Amino acid sequence: MDIASKATKLLELHHTGTTLVLPNVWDAWSARAVAVHRLRRIGLEALLRMPPEAVPDFFETFFALPARHRHAYLSGRDDLAGHLAAMGALFGHADVRLRRRLVSPAFRRPAPALPTPR
Repeated sequence: MDIASKATKLLELHHTGTTLVLPNVWDAWSARAVAVHRLRRIGLEALLRMPPEAVPDFFETFFALPARHRHAYLSGRDDLAGHLAAMGALFGHADVRLRRRLVSPAFRRPAPALPTPR
């Protein structure tokens, strides 16, 4: 079944006569996909909080990883095991300073969103 058929079926399930069931993230995503999304958000937060001079070290470390880890981190939407393996490999290859920068966003509130231009 293609994505359009799945979306149509999902819409039909949520509009059954007079009963309205509101869709939520669990309708479209598996628990693994939600976990991967959350981990990617933490990774993005780590990267965005890095001082500019630390960013090249991050990318040198990331691109030194085996291709399977880079692919799992960037591509697998619900490949939680592959994503965790990639994050573990990155952490294992990082120096102490980079490790601290990678981990700290998991324990902090997300940075505030920038205002949307009007």
